[in-house]
Amino acid sequence: MLNALEKVIKIFKWIFPYLKTYKKRIIAIFLCTLGASVITTLLPLLNKYIIDDGLIQGNFPVVVTIVFMFLALFTVQKLIEFLEIKFYSYTHAMISFRLLKDSFKHILNLKLNFFSRTNSTQVLNNTRADIANISILFDKNTFYLVTQVLQMIGALTGLIILDYRLTLVTIGLIPLRYFLIKTLIVKREKLFRRYIQLQSDFSRWYGDIVDGIKEIKLTCMEQGSFGQFIARQREIIKIQITMAFYDKLNQTIESIVVILITNCLYIIGGWFIIGGQLTLGSLMAFLSYSIYLTMPVAGILNMAYLASGITPSMERLKSFLSTDGEKRYHSQSIKPVARHNQQGVFSFDHVCFSYGENQFSLKDISFTIPNGKKIALVGENGAGKTTLINLLLRFHYPDKGKILLDGTDIREYKLKEYRNLFAVVSQDLYLFDTTILENIQPMGKGQSIKLSEAAKRSQAYAFIENLPHKYSTRVGKNGTLLSGGQRQRVALARALAREGEIIIFDEATSHCDADTEISIHDLLDENLKTKTMIVITHKPLVLKKMDKIIVLGKGKVEDTGNHEELLARNLYYRNMVNVYGTYPALKIPG
Repeated sequence: MLNALEKVIKIFKWIFPYLKTYKKRIIAIFLCTLGASVITTLLPLLNKYIIDDGLIQGNFPVVVTIVFMFLALFTVQKLIEFLEIKFYSYTHAMISFRLLKDSFKHILNLKLNFFSRTNSTQVLNNTRADIANISILFDKNTFYLVTQVLQMIGALTGLIILDYRLTLVTIGLIPLRYFLIKTLIVKREKLFRRYIQLQSDFSRWYGDIVDGIKEIKLTCMEQGSFGQFIARQREIIKIQITMAFYDKLNQTIESIVVILITNCLYIIGGWFIIGGQLTLGSLMAFLSYSIYLTMPVAGILNMAYLASGITPSMERLKSFLSTDGEKRYHSQSIKPVARHNQQGVFSFDHVCFSYGENQFSLKDISFTIPNGKKIALVGENGAGKTTLINLLLRFHYPDKGKILLDGTDIREYKLKEYRNLFAVVSQDLYLFDTTILENIQPMGKGQSIKLSEAAKRSQAYAFIENLPHKYSTRVGKNGTLLSGGQRQRVALARALAREGEIIIFDEATSHCDADTEISIHDLLDENLKTKTMIVITHKPLVLKKMDKIIVLGKGKVEDTGNHEELLARNLYYRNMVNVYGTYPALKIPG
């Protein structure tokens, strides 16, 4: 039990910074609860006087007077409780909100590799479940518990004044509750840890099934998936039933102890009344005070019982919030990105990077990207092209070497300002389940003139204007309500609306239609002449337009040059272009 109480204290220590923000309201809750508790303590005494001095003595005026006093105190008590619920409901809601807010803020700051190994449905369900469990701490009973300690003192004082012998009987039976609940706490915590793990695994599996529903249908795996659903839920349901049984057993034990104390008091108190050693009113008051004494004790023990379910959730949420996020900067020297004053020259200086220990994906990479030039990265799958882009965008950092912007390590720049230099169009583009407008200009950033210009330059303007709701048209999850070419154009418009200094095309034309590809080529020729461009492609039509092509092989730079130079001297490049770049020639208008 001591261990359980230590866990309760540990939970409150972790949650204290959240409580501290609302300390004035929490103090108000305690004061209201204290006032209500004081009135609750006085009410049994009034009942005693009604019985002993009024009913038994046949004094009707005393009965009326005390009844009105009782009603007045009861009314004040209820008014205090209404005031209390006002403070309590706000505090409870805001603490839960802050936990959710901190979790969401942390999600936005997590490294990309976290999402490659964690299902989004799993993250959402785990976070919501953990916050719901932790929020139990802010139940009204928790606030009552503190003031009920004072109520216990008052109740114990009242018990001793009324009859010390009955007081010893009451106190002597309370430890029975402790010994009965002790085993339940250990079993429930073990069971709850297993439960949240099974729920987490189920959320990950469920999200994977929903995301892969097309493959499920194509391979006729519906029945097998449904069987897995039943099997996974069966074990979860078994644990839920067992925990419900433990909860009911805990309530039953509490009721048994209360009934046992009450019946003992009736028997012994009745003997004292018959013997003239105690009045009926005193016994009634004693029974009320015994409840005021035992209920807070039960509350403390129940708090330890609840901690067996809260602790695993707190530990998981705490672990999640301590997961390494993106480094906003590398050292104490944080430099702003002076977009208009910079030369815009990027240099990879002996860069090495590995996803696993001693398994380097990039080995001793060195090259320069001059400002305003068009650079292509080519290489077979796994050569390190996308890894180079992720390093440049600071999704990862080199294990060895540096990436420099105008001679300064890119880690020295403020991350948000640094990423604002880039606009990226990827083959794995993502459109949000909202309108075309909010996909091109997320969160309302930018002016309408930029929106229209970006749509025209990406050749999205014509099809958008033909839609019934134009820019207010919803695109569906990841643009499923648009064609592939329309999705590409919207993604391209979004990149252009950012007005980045460096445009990155990561296999952006690999899955697009011929018209969209022509529009991208037109951008290369005319509209983006002053921009620095980095393109991952193997298509000769694009490669011919590049100022420099960097050939990657097995994580190393194999060669650099323009298209004609590499075709003439590099067999690896020539074979790769022939394999990846074979397609009917496209005629670029203009």
